[in-house]
Amino acid sequence: MYKLLIADDELMICALIKRLVHWEALPVECVGVASHGTECLAMIERLKPDIVITDIRMPGLSGLEIIDACLQARCDIRFIIISGYAQFDYAHQAIKYGVSDFLIKPIQEDELNASLARVVGNLQGGAVADTLKYPDPNLRASLLLHLAMGGFSEETFPDIASVNRLYGYGFEEGAFLPVSVALDSTESPDSYNQNILHNIEKILREEIVPRSVDNGLLIKDNQVLALFQIPEDAEDGAAIALQYAFDRMQGLIAPYDFYHVTMGKGALADISALQASFSRALLAAESRRVLGLNALYDGNRLDPRMADITNIPLQEPNHALIAALRTSEPAEFSDIFLQEYARQMPDMRKYPYCLILYAKAFLSALGRDLRNACGGSALSHEREREWMKNIESRLTESEVTACMARCAEDISHAMQSARPDIQSIQRVKQYVSEHYQQKITLDDAAREVYLSPAYLGILFKRETGENFTDYLTGVRMENAKALLRDIRLNVSQVADMVGYKDSHHFSKLFKRAVGISPMQYRKYFHEMKRGQEGKA
Repeated sequence: MYKLLIADDELMICALIKRLVHWEALPVECVGVASHGTECLAMIERLKPDIVITDIRMPGLSGLEIIDACLQARCDIRFIIISGYAQFDYAHQAIKYGVSDFLIKPIQEDELNASLARVVGNLQGGAVADTLKYPDPNLRASLLLHLAMGGFSEETFPDIASVNRLYGYGFEEGAFLPVSVALDSTESPDSYNQNILHNIEKILREEIVPRSVDNGLLIKDNQVLALFQIPEDAEDGAAIALQYAFDRMQGLIAPYDFYHVTMGKGALADISALQASFSRALLAAESRRVLGLNALYDGNRLDPRMADITNIPLQEPNHALIAALRTSEPAEFSDIFLQEYARQMPDMRKYPYCLILYAKAFLSALGRDLRNACGGSALSHEREREWMKNIESRLTESEVTACMARCAEDISHAMQSARPDIQSIQRVKQYVSEHYQQKITLDDAAREVYLSPAYLGILFKRETGENFTDYLTGVRMENAKALLRDIRLNVSQVADMVGYKDSHHFSKLFKRAVGISPMQYRKYFHEMKRGQEGKA
C-alpha cells in the first residue's frame, strides 16, 4: 500500500478528498491530514508518505515551499497540487518543481482518481495495473492538459505503451501532429462562442481524424487543442487536410466580422519530442497577438527563442513608479507607468507568447508592491482580478497597451482619493512595529492617528485585508519565530518580549498561527539547520 498525506487549510476540502478517493480500487491509504504548511512538512518527515496532495496556498508554508523543501531533502515523494487559482504562473512553477499533477478546485471525483491512478502507475514503474481502469471521459483530455501546461520533458515523457495505459489511447509507433486553434471575439456572448468552438472541433474531426491512427481533442477556454497521430504514408495528405480545415474555419466565421480564428501547428514529431512540438503549436497560435489574426502559423518556423519564456527577465516595477503614484496627477502617472512598462517589456516579436503573461506579471507585481506600500485602496485584489481579465481579452499588442494605460489612470484616481487614509494606515503599521512588545490595542492606535477606533477598524480592514488584532498578532508571531531560534531564551521570555505576559496564551496563539507549538518550531528549525549543515 502506498501512503497518502492530504494537506489543505480548509479541513472540509481534506474531508471531501477522502470521500472522493476510490480507496477500494487504489492501493493507497491515507496516513494523515494537515491544515498548515509547517504541520504538513513535519508530518512528511515523520510519516514518510509516498504521495502528497497539497493546496498551493496555505498558512505557514505554501505548497510550493513544501515541495521545494522536500526536493532539497531529496525525499522520494509524488506531489499532486490542488488550487483555486487556475493561473499559468502557478502551474508553470509547480511543473518546474516536478509535480505529478495540478488539479483546479472544485475538485472533480473522476479527475482526482485518474490523477492518483497515474501517480500509482508511476510508482509501480510506469505501468498501471489492470485493476486501475477508470471509465473516465476526461482521461484522454488530461494528456492534452498536461501537454498544454508544459508538464513533460524529453527525459520524463512516458513511452507510447505507458501513454496508452495511463491516458486510454491507442497510439502506435509514429509521428504526432499537435494543433491549437484560438477563437477570438469582440462582442458575441459566451454561449455562442461555445457553438463556434464545437463547430471548429467538428471540422478537425471531419478533416484530420480519418487520416490519424488515434487522436485527442479538447475545448479549453477559447481554444481547441488537438493531437493527431499520423501514419507515415499520410503525412503529406494530413498537411493539405489541415490547410483545408483552416480554410473551412475561415468560411465558418466569414458572416461575422467580430470573430477571428487563428491556427498554430507544431512539427510532426515522435513521442520523445512531443512536448516541444505541442508547446510550439501553442506558441504559434498565441503569436497572433503580435503577428496578426486569422492566419495559420507553423510553430516550427518561429524563432526558437520565442518558446523559452524562462529567458525573459520579468522585472518588478521600481520604487520610483510607486513614488510617482503618490505625487503625480492621473494623466502624468499614466505616462510614467507606460514608460516603465515599455522599458521593461521584452521584444514581443521575439516573444509573442509572453505578451499577455508579461502584462499580467507586471500588473501583479505592481499590485503587490502597492498593497505593501500603500494599502488596498490603490489596487485591491478585486480590481486587480478585473484588470487581469480585461487584459486577457485583448487581441493585439496595441490593445494591451491601451488597456494598461486605462488601468494606470484607474489606479491613480483611486490613489488620489485614498491618500489621507493610506497615510493613516502607514502610521498605524509603524506604531505597531515600534510598540508590539507592549500591551497595545486598537484604541491606542486610533489615538495615534486621531481617528475613532470604530472607523480605524473598518479602514484598517479595507486597506490591509485583515483586522487590527490579527495584524498585531502576525507581527508578534513573526518576531517570536526569530527569537525562538535563540536556544538561550525560554518560551516565557519570548512571550514577554513580544507582548504577552501569559506564556500559555502565547503558546496557544502561536500554534494557531504557525501550526505547531513554540518548542516544536524551535526543534524543527534546528533539526533542519543541522540537516543543511550536514549536507554542506
